[in-house]
Amino acid sequence: MVNGIKHNFIAVLNSDGTIDPTFDASANTTVFSTAIQRDGKLILGGSFGQLNDASSSFLCVGAGRFGNTKATTNTLIYDGSSITWMRGGTSPQLAWVVFDSSNDGINWTFLGKGTFNSGGWQLKGLSTTVTNCFRARGYVPCGQYNGSGWMAMDYLNYATNLPPTIMTIDGSLGFPKAPATNAFGFNIGALLGQSVVVETSTNLLDWTPATTNGIIYSPFYYSDTNLPIVSNKYYRLKLN
Repeated sequence: MVNGIKHNFIAVLNSDGTIDPTFDASANTTVFSTAIQRDGKLILGGSFGQLNDASSSFLCVGAGRFGNTKATTNTLIYDGSSITWMRGGTSPQLAWVVFDSSNDGINWTFLGKGTFNSGGWQLKGLSTTVTNCFRARGYVPCGQYNGSGWMAMDYLNYATNLPPTIMTIDGSLGFPKAPATNAFGFNIGALLGQSVVVETSTNLLDWTPATTNGIIYSPFYYSDTNLPIVSNKYYRLKLN
């Protein structure tokens, strides 16, 4: 029973605590764990063998997935002194949130734990004298008797024009050891969300774009198999 309404082992709540009447999984026995994907689809795990909703009835073996028209939303905002992480749609509530900052999108400095209020998770008293990128991380509690909890994460590039860098001292620059292919490569350090163009040249005068990479993780490894037999080859990076 949830708010006086009967539900079969699982119910979905709106952000204000009221029941979402559009969802009724009707599991035939216990649901132990849930997970919400970014597109709003809901994954259930448990000892149930059948799930039903308003449009279908299907057999399961302890796991099932439901469609959802409400995707998750994340907005990270910095106003010069505080950073706020607002979450909506089908985003699950978080047990705790921490904030980090970075100058290169690679090395991160812990800023502190966030405080929850009606506007989201917030951390006050910040300065951007050396910070170019913020990161928010939060933990979604796991289900009963299992380890189904997971981390949610979001990024904010405060200085989106920070130039990318070819990393020369991290051991990645050069030819990979056998049995890797005969390709020259290196790591690229860049802010998440940037679009980085790798250009090549054989004379330092004429430059040709080799690839464009949308940075979704950093550092990003670049590999070049189109190597000249005799002449030199040079590389440079620029933002797209």
